[in-house]
Amino acid sequence: MKKILSGTLLALGILFLGVTGSQAEAAQTSGTKNLKLNSTYKNYDVTGDGISDQLLITNDSQDEDHYEGINIFINDKKVYSKDLYYYRANLKLCTLENGQVYLFINPIMENDDSIVNGLFQYQESSGKLKRVVNLNKYYTYSYHCWTDKIKVSGNCILAKNSLMSYTVAGMDLSYITYTYQEGSLVMKDQTVKAKVWNSILDLETYTIDEDAGLITKRVLTTYKKAGGKKKSVKIPKGATVYVDRWYESGKKAYIRIKYGNKKGWIKMVKSEEKSPFTNASYAG
Repeated sequence: MKKILSGTLLALGILFLGVTGSQAEAAQTSGTKNLKLNSTYKNYDVTGDGISDQLLITNDSQDEDHYEGINIFINDKKVYSKDLYYYRANLKLCTLENGQVYLFINPIMENDDSIVNGLFQYQESSGKLKRVVNLNKYYTYSYHCWTDKIKVSGNCILAKNSLMSYTVAGMDLSYITYTYQEGSLVMKDQTVKAKVWNSILDLETYTIDEDAGLITKRVLTTYKKAGGKKKSVKIPKGATVYVDRWYESGKKAYIRIKYGNKKGWIKMVKSEEKSPFTNASYAG
């Protein structure tokens, strides 16, 4: 009787451990988790199979003010490596409500630039990490771009991006939303809020004011839709305008500008010389 009872208790103990173990693995709730270089994490599912993995992100070498190289290990296997130079690293584990897991990898260089900046996901077929969202795609219309914030909402990852654009200089885009659909992260809306923060208030003293507005260098023809042909308002030279929206489609990008109570779209340019504004303050 004692043997039967002790065997039953042992079986119940094993069952209890199994249940609590699976509960611990399932306790990884949706949201973001800040990660640090050279720290080992053992309580998070990184591969998307619901089982806790061991995650380690290292650098190759370190000087007084910078790092060189970045390596990512999952369960002691190197799944990503990049030779680069950076001052700090913004690293996050992003878990969606449906259990999909992504790593936000952003080693930050001078002027907040990053060569890597993106969302990565483990690929079971290759055993490697793959960048599935490139957050550095704005270099076509800017010479600096970076990601200020990353957050999770349901099955979406939201990114606040900033860029030093050729058209208007410094501007924020918030939030660009990537929604999980049919196995991929897809940009939800092509139009997001935009704000210029590097306009010159006084050209003589070079005073910067994010609320100063932009002064047109020439007559500007705007359009009712981004990329459309139907004209909206014609803005005179020397007028003050404000940017409130950004639109992107493929490699094309547009901004919506406000002139008084009227609004219209213009295309982003690819060099400072082509900027239609006199007081865009470029930096870096």
